[in-house]
Parts: sequence; structure tokens; C-alpha cells
Amino acid sequence: MGGPTTCGSFVEIFRSPKRSVPVQDGWVRVWIPVLALLIACDPLPPEEVPDPSLPTDCDASDLIVAARTVSESGDVTSFFDEGEDVLVEVSVRNLCGNAVQLETSHSCLVPAIAISGELDDGEPFGTHYTAACDRSARTWNLPSGGQLAEVHRISDKPAGLFFAAVAFSSVDLAGASAFFEVLEEDDDPGADDDDGGFGPDPIDADPAVCDGDDLEFLLEVRDNEGTPRETFTTAEVVHAYGLVRNPCDEPVDFATVHLCVIPAWTVVGSAFAGSFAGCHEVERTVWTVEAQSQLEEGRPLETLPMGVYVLTAVASSPTLGAAAVEFRVVD
Repeated sequence: MGGPTTCGSFVEIFRSPKRSVPVQDGWVRVWIPVLALLIACDPLPPEEVPDPSLPTDCDASDLIVAARTVSESGDVTSFFDEGEDVLVEVSVRNLCGNAVQLETSHSCLVPAIAISGELDDGEPFGTHYTAACDRSARTWNLPSGGQLAEVHRISDKPAGLFFAAVAFSSVDLAGASAFFEVLEEDDDPGADDDDGGFGPDPIDADPAVCDGDDLEFLLEVRDNEGTPRETFTTAEVVHAYGLVRNPCDEPVDFATVHLCVIPAWTVVGSAFAGSFAGCHEVERTVWTVEAQSQLEEGRPLETLPMGVYVLTAVASSPTLGAAAVEFRVVD
């Protein structure tokens, strides 16, 4: 393997809340020593003009961690076919105004990833992946705006819904997590199904007609009156909105795994990081966005301390992917 490479900036970042996965009676834990592909990336260069509003007294505990799943082509997605490798991208980002030094117990950021979930036949599943790194301590230097990233390849997952819990090799970093689903060949969210299964019927066989790939997914932050804004005060409640826009001249369908479009929202910044639920019900649903129209889904977050934040969301649909928007809170 060659030396470290510089990674592009991740837009969809989040810190997952600390959680534990209960082990219930009857669970079967399978421990398979599979080697994960590891790519270490150099920090991104600092911003040319530092933001004076960013705190300058941060340490390693203020770093923001992220995890997401992507396909071989680099697309952010939570859906994979059986036999397709799942790439878990993990990042550590410095959103502060000062450089931060990070100490790890291993030569990598993430020495292990635990995978738990439920197979399509209802059986519980658990396994553990080990990264290709050793137990040699390492010091990482992140300038303001800098980022470290690793990519772990997870192979041979059966059909089911899974939770990837990422363990960092530093006590200063919180854990990160990502959900993903492995689909059987006849269980593709974007496929047509004559027996009433998951997936919208095609509108037209003409390739010139719009389909789900033409939809636009974006986020907005709004005030109590529903007005989109970029700046809020510490006394104001921030409202998160996801928009699915149809620029076409005919209706377009898309499908989700959940009863909502956005099952979870995440806010991260130098002064706060947290996740907010959209819905928990897993039920495959088909939505229609009318021509030249948009579908909206939102929820209030809370009042936030001063800082610069990134709101992110991964839609419950491989057609839409992920989106992010930045906003600021002032005194």
C-alpha cells in the first residue's frame, strides 16, 4: 500500500450519541476475523483566512468524529446488494480556530468496527472487523479546518439491517456509528415489483422522462415563522427542514425504507454535537413529488450555544443520498 493521500472534505459529518447495543437471550454472535482495508489520509490544509468566531482553546476532546457508508463508486448510500462490499468512511475533523494534537494508541484511528443487526429471516447477527494497523502509538496534528479520514472495507454481509459501531484508538474521541442495509437481489429499493413490493412503478419507458435520479435533496434551517436563515441567536429555536425538489414537468416517484424521508438529523459544531430522530418506523414507502414542486419534512431542534454548525441528514432512500447545510448561532 502506498503512502497517505489527501482526502476531500466530507460534507455529511456527524457525531453519533453514545449508545450500547443490548445483547438479548437468543442472540447469536459470530466472530469472524476479517481484515478491513485501511486508508489513512493526511489532514486537509488549513483555511487561508481563519474564522475569528471559532474558539481557539480546543483540545482533542473537541474534535468532531463522523462515520458514513459509501459504495465502490464513492456515492454516499445506506443500501447495498448481497455480495457488494460496504465501505465505512470514518473521519475526524477540527472545527476550531487553533491546531489540535491527537494521540492514539494504534497506528490508525480505528482499530476495530463491531457490526450488529438482524438478518432478513429475523435472526440476530453480530461480528467484529479488525483494521490493518498495529499497536504503536501515534501523534496526529490537525490544523484549523483540518481532517483525518480512514476507509474500512466490510465484505460478505448477508441480507439484513446492520449497525456499525466504530471504536477509535483514542480516549479523547467519542464513538461513531452508521446504519446500512444489505438487500437481496429481488429486494432492491429502486426496482419495480409486480407483486406490490418495494419500489415505485416506472412512469414511462421513455428514457427521456424524469425518474428518481432527477430529484434534488437539500436541507434548510428555518426560524419559528418558517423563514430560511443562515444566522440565529442563542435564544431562538432552530428548525431543520429537508426538501425533495422535482424540477421536471411530470410527477416523479421515489421510495424510502422508513415511514419518513429523513429518519435522523445530526447537528455538529465546536460547541455542540447531537442527533435528533425523525422517525423510527421501518416500513417501505413510495412517495410522489408533483411536477415543478417539492416535498418538505422538518422538525424543531433546540436552542444552541454560539458557534458554527453543520446540519446533516442521510435520506432513507438510495435515490436521494445525503445533504448538509451550514449555519451560525450568535449571542
